[in-house]
Amino acid sequence: MKKFILILLLLLCPFTFVNAFQNEPDGFCLLKWGMTPQDVEKLYPIEYMEHTFDNHDCYSVSIPDAYGQMGVYGGIEVGCDFIDNRLVQMTIELPSLDDASADDIGYYISENLTKVYGDPYDPYVDCPNIEDDHLHVNWYGDKTVIVFDDTDGWHIWLYYAPYYKAVWGSSDDYYSQNK
Repeated sequence: MKKFILILLLLLCPFTFVNAFQNEPDGFCLLKWGMTPQDVEKLYPIEYMEHTFDNHDCYSVSIPDAYGQMGVYGGIEVGCDFIDNRLVQMTIELPSLDDASADDIGYYISENLTKVYGDPYDPYVDCPNIEDDHLHVNWYGDKTVIVFDDTDGWHIWLYYAPYYKAVWGSSDDYYSQNK
């Protein structure tokens, strides 16, 4: 009987549970991991910005309406990084709102991210937690890593998970513990 229950549990539990979070996205809006700049140009206005020291080709993408995805509404600019002509990283700079403080914006976005994706992993305290005084929280998945923090204004950084693991995995507490 115990073997039957064990087999049943193994069949019902996904094997990627360690690194996955609920409702894990595979990009933002219509931008998906692995797209080329030409693919993106068919969907949104795109402007080349620079080629960086670490071989990223950076573009600014104008999204006319985020439709509330990740708690973001209205038109926004998204920084998109491509390596070998493939989308691997996005930076969503959250707009400042005239009638909301930076703390209100941070709280609103963090609450929305938590509602959609579940509790984040806070690398500073090594547990699911949100630090109110200096927010820096991460969601780690098989496809996407989400980082939300207030460095020079509020940002949501999205990384293609295999790229993130390759670049940050050895020094990142979460991935080094969960390899």
